Amino acid sequence: MLILYITRHGETKWNLEGRLQGKGDSPLTEKGIEGAKSTKEKLNGTKISKIYSSPSKRALDTAKYIGLENVEIEEDSRLMEMDMGGWEGRVWFEIGNEYNMFKENPESYIIPRGESLISVKERIENFFVDFLENNKEGNYLIVTHGATLKIIYMYLNNIPLSFYWDVPLPVNNSLSKIIFEGKKVKEFILGETYENYK
Repeated sequence: MLILYITRHGETKWNLEGRLQGKGDSPLTEKGIEGAKSTKEKLNGTKISKIYSSPSKRALDTAKYIGLENVEIEEDSRLMEMDMGGWEGRVWFEIGNEYNMFKENPESYIIPRGESLISVKERIENFFVDFLENNKEGNYLIVTHGATLKIIYMYLNNIPLSFYWDVPLPVNNSLSKIIFEGKKVKEFILGETYENYK
């Protein structure tokens, strides 16, 4: 049986301030570090064969703080957060009408100097083609980001990108679980999400 766990990186300084991070970065808070450590407890002794992590420092630090000894951490840029270009480091209300345009047409909007949801979906699809080709059984863990995790959920459940804002955002250090039957998803259990995200 092939099982994939996915966690969102720990809380960061910019998360606390409500700033968009994208491919930018900010350090984990103490809460983020403790949350990462608690992920090991959530895995409840599950033997993990390998960790795939976004190369962003907040994700890699989370992977290291999870503390799975003798488990390889493989960096994969396809698991990075959506590139938010000129929005990075800013809060939503500073973006104004551009944010409204993204809300109204998520499937076609391209963030200025950034990335589209289509682009994120393409790299996620590419990752899973390789992942399912190379891993037939065992337990694996992905450490990634909020928007990326949403797109993973949508891609594996065949949800159109136009419904992006209807999919809840997983909280930091949430733990999702996917059970595969061959290359098909048998069950996708999304981890804890924010209740008032939309």
